[in-house]
Amino acid sequence: MSKFAVKGIIAAVLAITASTGFTVTESTTLQVTARIAGGCVISLSGPMAFGDLSLTSGAAEVKQVTVTYKCANGILVSQLSVGGDTDGNFAGTMNNTSGVTDSINYDITWPATVSYTSTGFADIRNVVLTGTIPNANYATKSPGNYAQSVPVSINY
Repeated sequence: MSKFAVKGIIAAVLAITASTGFTVTESTTLQVTARIAGGCVISLSGPMAFGDLSLTSGAAEVKQVTVTYKCANGILVSQLSVGGDTDGNFAGTMNNTSGVTDSINYDITWPATVSYTSTGFADIRNVVLTGTIPNANYATKSPGNYAQSVPVSINY
């Protein structure tokens, strides 16, 4: 076969495939998935900072902090826990952080019934914690800073 004949056959094959729109398509399947993790988010409006306690007033010192929480749709929040207590009353003890052995007792109270079933993260709940230190609990204590870290959690 001549060189011109081979070129002619190749040209004819290319012309036929070009005119028929010959294409090849390979495909696969893309899996698209998502997961909504069931859970809750909890935060505090700030620390329960009593500040400088008045030794002369005779009155109890009272401070409030708001607990804010929200949960995924359908989650049942059964209770709020402050320092491990779920009955609406926590009795705490702040220790002197200056090395003195003094401590100050205080109470934190809140509405004990906080259970609800969430309808989603737009369903925000607020619970007010009220901290109280009677004057008699600190009137005879040594000067200095007093502190305690108290866990606050929701059970679901």
